[in-house]
Amino acid sequence: MMVRNHGIAWLALCAGLCAALLPAALLPAVATAGPFLKGAGKFNPEQPTVELFAGLEARQLEARLIPKDSTAARLFVTNKTGEAMNVCVPSALAAVPALAQLDFPMDFGQADGPDNSQASDSGPQRLGLGMPGSNPGGGPGNQPLFNMPGGPALRGLLPEGGAAVFFNLAPGQTAQLRLSAVCLDYGKPDPRPQFAYEVRPLGAVASRPEMHEICRMLGRGEIPQKVAQAAAWHLEGEMDWDAVKAVKYTLAMGRLKVPYFTARELADAKKAVERIVRYVPEQPSPTSTARVDR
Repeated sequence: MMVRNHGIAWLALCAGLCAALLPAALLPAVATAGPFLKGAGKFNPEQPTVELFAGLEARQLEARLIPKDSTAARLFVTNKTGEAMNVCVPSALAAVPALAQLDFPMDFGQADGPDNSQASDSGPQRLGLGMPGSNPGGGPGNQPLFNMPGGPALRGLLPEGGAAVFFNLAPGQTAQLRLSAVCLDYGKPDPRPQFAYEVRPLGAVASRPEMHEICRMLGRGEIPQKVAQAAAWHLEGEMDWDAVKAVKYTLAMGRLKVPYFTARELADAKKAVERIVRYVPEQPSPTSTARVDR
């Protein structure tokens, strides 16, 4: 068994070296760009580019969002036209429950999430979503994916501060993107795959502009999900840090409640918020205390 494992590792290394040495023209035209994107092609400068929400409004694109839980979701984007096009997806997004689901009773707990036993609203949470693969820095000169060229021609396409992911879709083709997520509504039930959700611009859902950078940092892997979650509840949930610290989750059939965040996660969340607030000085830091199970 040990010999077999070494053989597989050696073959994988050789394959990686060969791929690196091959001319770009010999590589597949359709690339996954890592585990977060499947079914999409490389950006094609000879074809038109449409921003996600503009394409949805014009019915050029169709989007379907399936949440795993409050930490991750999958976004499916389909080209509904008869022509190939590039798609520009913002680096920070939001997901909201479909209207028909807002009044659906979902009063059940979970073993690995925060204790929401005092929740008064039965509707599921809204989510903030971070896009892996979108480089920091933003701006038209950014090269988020597939050697995306910059320049004045892209001004106005790049949403929410400039960072985005670009890919190409043939007619009828569907891309699948795996996104990281944070809950925007402490006290509401977690989303589940069977719950209907819709993708929205983050600025139309989140009240705090700092949430754009929290979601981007989460998507880029700069902060862990729990750190981003603590920051999100502090910012968007208007919970002071004592309230965030007091959040518990339930173990042993409800007989044991332990802190949801570690001391290190809270400290890192505070640092992230302090860093972000410097860039958005006009927004005051949340001071109100949300109801939590102490």
